[in-house]
Amino acid sequence: MSDRELNKHFRDVKNIHKNETLILFAPGPSLNEYNESKILHKDVVYMGVNGTILHENIRNKLDYYIWSSDIDIPAHPQPGFRPMYNAIPLLKSKTKCYINCWTNGSIIHPKFNCQTQLHPQEADKLKGNWKKYNQSTSNNLLTMDIEEGLNHFTVIMQALNIALHMGFNRIILVGVDAGGGHSYKDKVKSDKCDWGENGVSNTLLNTWKRAKVWVQKNYPNVEIINFNPRGLKGIFEELQCI
Repeated sequence: MSDRELNKHFRDVKNIHKNETLILFAPGPSLNEYNESKILHKDVVYMGVNGTILHENIRNKLDYYIWSSDIDIPAHPQPGFRPMYNAIPLLKSKTKCYINCWTNGSIIHPKFNCQTQLHPQEADKLKGNWKKYNQSTSNNLLTMDIEEGLNHFTVIMQALNIALHMGFNRIILVGVDAGGGHSYKDKVKSDKCDWGENGVSNTLLNTWKRAKVWVQKNYPNVEIINFNPRGLKGIFEELQCI
């Protein structure tokens, strides 16, 4: 099945949130500093990715949830997978969910030579309102045609692409730290972050710098703001918690 065939449901959400504000949660350490009163806006929409649902105060707000978390396998241990899987039934019934089930257009990951993400048939068993999507096989960071597939190596870029596609013109990043561990280390035994535990990942930092240029060119009216930034400090306008 091609990316376009799997991702055709994105047609239904094109510009449905035009000119609205999105708070986009990622599970970086600074998520634990989130202060709702400092960034509350009228008609705000909430979107979270991966391990953000391990925080009850975040999970209960979500209008959208994006899950692109690798399964826990010996070749690539992911201790956070099972806790996230178990938290899914706790999502609000109205939360709209997207899940990345495929890797490079197939079930088998070319690097690990095994299945690393939830099988599409297993995704069909998840409780809630789920849409499956495919990762992009191209090197495009972000795409104007989301049906071609989403950027493949970090879920936050997939979420950003979806947010832009939906028409948000103000996106507030919370817990987007580009490395340095996870916000839920107290909840997951032996947790580890593929992007590093001890500070910013240069790969992710450079990805965000490229993303900023791309957004400015293709969505010049979109404002991206970073709440209490750590790794991305200096890249976007800052909204600090006092």
